[in-house]
Amino acid sequence: GYGEDRDGGWAYIIMEFVEGDNLEQTLTRVDDQGLQYQGQPMMAETAVSYGISLCKVLEYLAARTDPRTGQPTPIIHHDIKPANIILDANSGQVRLVDFGTAKLRVSALAVPTGMKQSSVYGTEGYAPPEQYSGKSQPRSDVYAVAATLYHLLTDDDPRDHSFDFLPGLA
Repeated sequence: GYGEDRDGGWAYIIMEFVEGDNLEQTLTRVDDQGLQYQGQPMMAETAVSYGISLCKVLEYLAARTDPRTGQPTPIIHHDIKPANIILDANSGQVRLVDFGTAKLRVSALAVPTGMKQSSVYGTEGYAPPEQYSGKSQPRSDVYAVAATLYHLLTDDDPRDHSFDFLPGLA
């Protein structure tokens, strides 16, 4: 859930622990030690099911309102990618995690001191162009879901060719 301290004006996020593997673990990747792991594209039916679940989450986040004023206050995740989607080991459902860069559209949160600048803009290859100029909106997360689904369906990492989802054909 997302909330705001009425006295101090502090925003906070409450997250539950989700046990399971993130979707990046099914894809070709290089770990922190430089070891490469071979992955494979996901079955289309599975990716579509995950995409529908993620869109339902985005719909919920975009429809948020301030309970005190009734004003729209959508939440934008800003970093949707396979590594931030966990397949819940208990329910079998996908869960969007790591809301560390999420913010309210209306009252933007300050970036904590020491936070990497790149994390403010999401992850290259998944973040839409408007996110880099600070003009993201709820539909910006839809772009990131599309880039994520592309990665899951092709095992072709969009970080290797930002904004070009048909490398070599442009």
